[in-house]
Amino acid sequence: MTTRKQTEVWLLGHSVPTITGAKLPSRGDVLRRFFYAHKEEKKTVQQSAAEAAKEVLDFWTRARIPTIAETSVRRKITGLFDEWKILSKSKNNSGVTPAEKQKTFQESLPDLLDIAHSDALTLMTIPEDKEFLLAQREKGRRGSMAGLDKKLKESVCRRESSLSRSRQQTPKGEEMVELESSSSESSSPANAANTSTSSSDAGVASPPKRLRTRGTKSVLSLISSEPLTELGSVAAKPFELWRLRQDDGTCAERLAILVTGEGVEKLLGVPKLHSGTGDAAATAVFEALQDWGVQERVVTMCFDTTSANTGAINGACTILQQKIGRPLVSLACRHHVHELVLEKAFSTCLGSSSGPEITIFSRFKDYWSYINQSAINPPTNEDLPETLVSKRDDLIQVLRWFESTVPSYAPANDLGFAKDILQYHDESIRKACFTTLSRHFWYLSEDLIGLSLFDSRLPVSDKQAIVQAILYDEGAEEPAKRINLPSSQVPAATLPSFATKNSLRLFEALDIKTDFLSANPRKWQEEESYVEACRRIEGLRVVNDTAERGVALIQSFNLRLTKDEEQRQFLLQVVEAHRHQQPGTSKASLPRPSRPQ
Repeated sequence: MTTRKQTEVWLLGHSVPTITGAKLPSRGDVLRRFFYAHKEEKKTVQQSAAEAAKEVLDFWTRARIPTIAETSVRRKITGLFDEWKILSKSKNNSGVTPAEKQKTFQESLPDLLDIAHSDALTLMTIPEDKEFLLAQREKGRRGSMAGLDKKLKESVCRRESSLSRSRQQTPKGEEMVELESSSSESSSPANAANTSTSSSDAGVASPPKRLRTRGTKSVLSLISSEPLTELGSVAAKPFELWRLRQDDGTCAERLAILVTGEGVEKLLGVPKLHSGTGDAAATAVFEALQDWGVQERVVTMCFDTTSANTGAINGACTILQQKIGRPLVSLACRHHVHELVLEKAFSTCLGSSSGPEITIFSRFKDYWSYINQSAINPPTNEDLPETLVSKRDDLIQVLRWFESTVPSYAPANDLGFAKDILQYHDESIRKACFTTLSRHFWYLSEDLIGLSLFDSRLPVSDKQAIVQAILYDEGAEEPAKRINLPSSQVPAATLPSFATKNSLRLFEALDIKTDFLSANPRKWQEEESYVEACRRIEGLRVVNDTAERGVALIQSFNLRLTKDEEQRQFLLQVVEAHRHQQPGTSKASLPRPSRPQ
């Protein structure tokens, strides 16, 4: 039998088996629940922190407030326990300083254990929820949670019921698949997958009425044998919008939606949108993620930096995060940013075009057949202006363009590119290009500067300075997704100057262990946590090439074989599956037939 004396904890009072009340849990509430699991139930520190974290997250979920990841909540709780443990070592010390620290600690126990995400107030859409969070952050945690919002509960229940019914409904095509594949179900799973695949290949040449059967079969094969069930975290590549012709001759907006993981790339669909707004795009992406059941594993999003995507209120990125209920890591497409800078340099030199084509290139194309190509004499250095011969500073972007796909290079390349632009000899081009680039310093933000820790080109001294800043420098309460860096500050700017404690959010989002931060950067390659972190960082996609391949696919098969939209989406799945199995058209890439025994 456990007595109340036995459950008493120094500075905290009695431990409790569960957290109760109508407020968000305080520091003291969480510690008392932690100690009950740790002392009374004899669980380890990590197990006790996990139990307490689960209860704390339940309160925040009921309050509809976005939170940090569960692993981060556990770290907060263990950190709170470490703080108590350090104080307990001096509990018999009668000095003034220990007594003051103990008093300060006790006074902080009624304060909120704040696990809200830093973008919580932006992501929350109900004003009352925002006011409640701000009130709970005050001394005494003003306010309390009222009863359950019945209208909201009914709305959520209706939505879940609708989704459940739609998933339980079995199309006729799927029934046909079961009949056709029943003979293979008695064999091994591998053989069943092979049977489905071969049938889906045949579906490419089948009449349109058979596409549903073959397409469904292909989708089942993909789910069973390929990517989505094996993904730990997913990056959404949703924002590649194109205007394509429909069967009736009109045009419609289509959105290529893909997800990528470590070594995995999957097309979810290329749906038709009723409009080109950010809300329509975000809704299409969210529904596709739900249909494939990966919305809970999406942690990053890669997008072109158009206003429809990046708008602070009506942008697709903002709305998508609101629908998912948590913030995502924003990875702006680096190729798109470089294209904008190139476009600005071109229009500054030759003027902007009034149409979709560049006039001078169109005239050159039309005149090409009249040029005697056998008599072309390239100019010598004497014929060229001295500025082109002595210094090729017009090539400052070439290397960085080719390195755009490497996530860890992004911060250093952006800062170096900005410095090079400001040294360009032509003033009009220099100003125009820097103005464009300065609107896209995404990878110098507090959230993404941590990528540079994995840049093999960066000196050890810079990495040490970044680590110090991450561990000890306080950041902005609401850090910007892209920083504002005036041209006057660029020459003296260094990568460590952008790092703060907020930079740890990248590691939390990707579930990367930060043990290596306490080691010397020269020995990071020997740290298992650093090697694992490198693998995850290298798996990030910071260019939208995958989405462009999805656009190319719908352009090739938009008006072929079928006019039914559902069958068209199945057709894309069949073609993608076939291309995974048969990546090339050369003889070497063809599967070799097995020899008869």
